[in-house]
Amino acid sequence: MMIYFIMARHNDARPVIDYYGLKKDMGSCPFTTFTSGNVVLCLSDEGKANAAAATAYVLSRWGRDGLFVHLGYLDAQKAQFFGGLEGDWLYPHAILSREEMVYQEMLYKPPSFVKEGILEDDEGVYAFLAASRFLPLKQIMVLRTSNPINKGIFEGMLSWLETICTALYPFGMIRFPISMWRKGHGIIP
Repeated sequence: MMIYFIMARHNDARPVIDYYGLKKDMGSCPFTTFTSGNVVLCLSDEGKANAAAATAYVLSRWGRDGLFVHLGYLDAQKAQFFGGLEGDWLYPHAILSREEMVYQEMLYKPPSFVKEGILEDDEGVYAFLAASRFLPLKQIMVLRTSNPINKGIFEGMLSWLETICTALYPFGMIRFPISMWRKGHGIIP
């Protein structure tokens, strides 16, 4: 099983690139893409069309077996709406734009540093819609944080994502170093 990350900016993606030791894909790519083993990271740039196109590109090129995660961060005004996330993550029940509204399947019990709510986010909506053409909804996630993504924030979220991968594919189709596993993150049956 693969894990596919779509992010808008290179600066935000640096902790993901470093953590997995991702290398730039030197093939003919419409988007800057990094890969290593079972992990793909694509930089979409900003905008809903870019988010949808990058999602379709990644999922059509690397297959349909995996967890898709659209990662990003909220500006201060949106973060304040959620009571100031202060390093926490947002796992929205619903994501809306002016034209569309999508609902994530809330199958996974989030850890304590993850808040739930409704999010207005054009890029999240269109990445979600594009991913839903390739993957079942249980394999699609849109996540946001209030701070630019740093290594500590990412590693906390990564532990939860790995638990989800294990629940989706319990027979070990995704391989992570043993040092990456953490305790205390449950899955709702």
